[in-house]
Amino acid sequence: MQYAFMKTEEILRDKSSAEDFVYDDIFCGSDFLDLAERVKLTLHDIMVSLSVDGAQLYQNKQSDTWF
Repeated sequence: MQYAFMKTEEILRDKSSAEDFVYDDIFCGSDFLDLAERVKLTLHDIMVSLSVDGAQLYQNKQSDTWF
């Protein structure tokens, strides 16, 4: 968890001055950074993340086959 805090602090510190900002980690995302600034994350905060990339949900799905 120390990594997340240190990386977030680094990004927030350098984000405004870097024209060639590189998105190289999950902590670079705007949703995460907005949350970190809004709730003032600290070193002792615990974060839980869920990714459903590629999930396909259908209300009236006819088949249980995944392509």
